Amino acid sequence: MRKTPTMPKALPVTHTDDLHQRAGATLGGALERAAAAVAASDFTRAATAAQQLAQYAQHLQTAVVRDALAAGADWWQLGEHLGLHPQAAYEQHRGAAEGLRPPAQQRPQLAVVCTAGLLAEHDQVAEHGVDLDDLGDDHSLTQDPTVARLRAAAELLDEVHGRVMPETRDAVGGAP
Repeated sequence: MRKTPTMPKALPVTHTDDLHQRAGATLGGALERAAAAVAASDFTRAATAAQQLAQYAQHLQTAVVRDALAAGADWWQLGEHLGLHPQAAYEQHRGAAEGLRPPAQQRPQLAVVCTAGLLAEHDQVAEHGVDLDDLGDDHSLTQDPTVARLRAAAELLDEVHGRVMPETRDAVGGAP
C-alpha cells in the first residue's frame, strides 16, 4: 500500500515579525543616524531620521493591530491596548483587515447610542440619558468620533444637544 506523503506545516508568520525581518536593521540605522546627527548639531538630519522612525512606528502599530485581529481580538480589546475608545480604534484601523465588524456589532451590550436634537425641543428628563456636557474631559467617550461630530454640530448650530441614552448610562458612569 502506497503511503500518502504528508505536507510540512507552515510556520506562522505574523505581520509584526515580517516587518521586523524587513526593517529591523533600517530602524537601528535610523536611530544611530539620529544620535550621531544630534551629537554633530545637525538637527535637520536628526529630524529626518526621527521622521523615518515615526513612519516605521506607525507601520509597526498597524502590524500589531493586524496580528491581534488575526488572533481574535476585538475592537474593545484593541482600544484598551492602544489607549483609544473602541470606536476610535476602529476608525483608525478598520482598513487593517477585510470584513471587520464595528465595535457596536461586536459587543452590542456595551454600545453607546448617541442622539442629537434642538435644545428647545429636547426633553431633559433622566430617562433620556446623560448630557454629553456632563461627561468629564477625561471620559473615554470624549474621544469617540461620533461624540466629536455631535459636539462640532452643537458648536456650529449653537442649539444641538447631545445625549448618551439610558441603556448605556450605567456603562459610561453617568448620573441621571
